[in-house]
Amino acid sequence: KYDLKDITSVLDEPGPYQNVFMQEMEVMNTLLAEMVRSLKELMQGFAGELTMSDGMEKLMDSLYMEKVPETWTKRAWPSLRTLSS
Repeated sequence: KYDLKDITSVLDEPGPYQNVFMQEMEVMNTLLAEMVRSLKELMQGFAGELTMSDGMEKLMDSLYMEKVPETWTKRAWPSLRTLSS
């Protein structure tokens, strides 16, 4: 996770490029939070702490097929690349 306050504090003068950069960091933080949440949930399912839901199975299948999971795609930029590339 990127510390936006720390990044903002070192920016000299916020201009249009810095604003776009900060917006991209917010998008990246949202994506990273979803990735961490869903992977923790999947690990709990593997450990038997949670019942495997349809979403968890879709995540597992996507990772097995080296595809970007749908829940991650909703929060990320469009890409045709697989996870392994």
